[in-house]
Amino acid sequence: MAVSIDLYFFHVIIKMKYNLIMKGKFEMLIKELNFNLKNGKPAIFRSPNQSDADGFLNILRTSVIETDYLLRYPEECEVYTIEHEAAYIDKMNRSIRDALLICVVDENVVGYFQLFCESHLKTRHRANVSLVILKEYWNLGIGSIMFDIMIQYAKKDPYLLQLELDYTEGNTRAKHLYEKMGFINIGFIPNATCAKNGTMLKDFLMIKELTD
Repeated sequence: MAVSIDLYFFHVIIKMKYNLIMKGKFEMLIKELNFNLKNGKPAIFRSPNQSDADGFLNILRTSVIETDYLLRYPEECEVYTIEHEAAYIDKMNRSIRDALLICVVDENVVGYFQLFCESHLKTRHRANVSLVILKEYWNLGIGSIMFDIMIQYAKKDPYLLQLELDYTEGNTRAKHLYEKMGFINIGFIPNATCAKNGTMLKDFLMIKELTD
């Protein structure tokens, strides 16, 4: 379910507030936005806070069981804790340019979207994005809504000109979503990932140029 971009002209997506905790640094937060999913259920899209750390950890540990197309294996996620995720959320919220968006349904965190900006002068026009949604909530339009919100967020960055992502060979669901959101394929990395059984898979690279 694609969300009309016009909706965002009636919302202030980015809330910049000066934070006295850190010297002169401000938080970039995505305000709460409410949408109905394809199944009719209401969903909230917003920046996470410390109380979301448990839900964030649950997605991290559950999603790697539900799909083979994520980078980590389940056992690699056991080292993460609620405290670790709380610190990560705090770090992302305090970032001037990076952003973290979550989807909440029935008071449960069911998906997240990350945007990481390059910091060097020569590459600060680029940002990498990634998306994870619990399998129970696939095909409800969450991915499209998250992309729409974060693309609008990215366009407000004075330096960003290009969003980048990758997906593993065989992940056709991700490929179709990315193409729907305007990303184009620019090539692949051969033997990018190696499964436990020794199978080598490509990673396909995609970009989206940000235009008005």
